[in-house]
Amino acid sequence: MFAYNLSFSYIKSLRLNNFRNFTRCYLDINKRIIAFCGLNGVGKTNILDAVSRISLVRGIKNQTNSECVNMRYPHDGWGMGITLDNGDTIKIGKHAHHDKTIYHYNNNPTTQAQLQQSLPILWLTPVGERLFSQEHKEIRNYIDDLIGLCFPQFSQLKQNYTKALKQRMIVLQNYHFLLVVKRL
Repeated sequence: MFAYNLSFSYIKSLRLNNFRNFTRCYLDINKRIIAFCGLNGVGKTNILDAVSRISLVRGIKNQTNSECVNMRYPHDGWGMGITLDNGDTIKIGKHAHHDKTIYHYNNNPTTQAQLQQSLPILWLTPVGERLFSQEHKEIRNYIDDLIGLCFPQFSQLKQNYTKALKQRMIVLQNYHFLLVVKRL
């Protein structure tokens, strides 16, 4: 397992091979903030989908490995390589003859769960923008997700707390029932 690090990195370069509409794609990213502009169907979302596979098994498009293969070469696999500004490398891909995703971090085999823990990503999307017009529960869930990225143990603490609240409600409901019975 990788050591958890609170330092922040950004993507320095991205390579795609046979991924969706890209036969080959190389992006040299020299800035922390970038914007993708282009006509519909040129691959803007496909780039984000590829990167999202660090934190989401099926990416932001929720597609299987087979659905990610470039249709010009449907019998080949696909691959993605990322270099971070600190020199770390990530490789994710699928071989041609099976649907299992392969993950590597700094040339060492890993799992998607370990990769996600080592490189937490928060996706800021239009859903996040609507957050502040939502009910308090939605805002709390979003903030809990933010905290969970920085402190992985928070998720377990939150689950324990939620379980304790449910047990408390059961006890209170049973106690209320006893009070009602005694009043009759």
